[in-house]
Amino acid sequence: MNLLPVGFYDLIFDEAEKSFIDANNAISYLLKEKYRLIKPPLIEFDNSYQAANDNDYLVTTDGVSGRKIALRSDITLQIKRILATRLKQQKLPLKLCYIGDVIRAKSEDLYADRQQTQIGFEIIGIKKDEQDLLVIKNLVEILQKIEVNDLSFNIILPSFLDLFLSAINVGQKELLKTAILHKNLTDIAEICPNYCDILHKIVRFNNNFGEIIKEIKQKINLPAINLELARVEKINNFFLKNFNRIQINFDLFGDQNSEYHQDLYFEVFVPDFKYAIAKGGCYQISNQDNNILAIGATIYANYLRKIHASHNS
Repeated sequence: MNLLPVGFYDLIFDEAEKSFIDANNAISYLLKEKYRLIKPPLIEFDNSYQAANDNDYLVTTDGVSGRKIALRSDITLQIKRILATRLKQQKLPLKLCYIGDVIRAKSEDLYADRQQTQIGFEIIGIKKDEQDLLVIKNLVEILQKIEVNDLSFNIILPSFLDLFLSAINVGQKELLKTAILHKNLTDIAEICPNYCDILHKIVRFNNNFGEIIKEIKQKINLPAINLELARVEKINNFFLKNFNRIQINFDLFGDQNSEYHQDLYFEVFVPDFKYAIAKGGCYQISNQDNNILAIGATIYANYLRKIHASHNS
């Protein structure tokens, strides 16, 4: 029997056709929104992955150059390379979109896909807080177009935890940070009894939105904190005005899954499915002597396929 390695699969008939239709609809939408399509190679030298501390890629030796080459595990890293080379003369901001497979060396779950199809889009060279709502809008409209409904967004501000910790007078800040990231309410209370009440509320920040924002402002009235809270309120108002049926969960302190994102990170979920079907946020690209701010989102086509299959079973 010819078996495939764990995490790899064949798509046939309805599954293959549905995957093609979803991808085509998503890219067609992005092209109409003035994103430009790029198609990076599946394999390249592993320098960029090493620099990003990405340990989840397959590596082998190039038979021509003798150098180490990697099967890509993330297309966003390739965009950074392309921007520094082929696109370095392009005027910013630059709107890019892509579709392609990535290969994972391992998997957190025995049956999670190691060959994954990413549909993504990025706006490169933005000003802070400039295009975050546009990317969220584009993402929601794509998911609606390919008939993925009952969405919930988990909104995280990766910079907020460090800002908050710098603003309060408490020892053992690293231990407190670890407790917060692991959402360990007992440890939070023991390490920081003076602020444990507000910390517990922020860690469980899904209800009483207005009251919690008000309490944070009262207890820690600093411009940097207030600026981040204003971003939260802006995002909340945006969803209420444009997509009021979407559930929003604010997780200001977040966890350790935001990877390379800064300022804003979001995950999109649907009911009865454990994995995020899309992720996105802000990040920086180092290009020669400049740090370029970008924002983007990635849709995981494999998970869309599994959702459609479960609904049709």
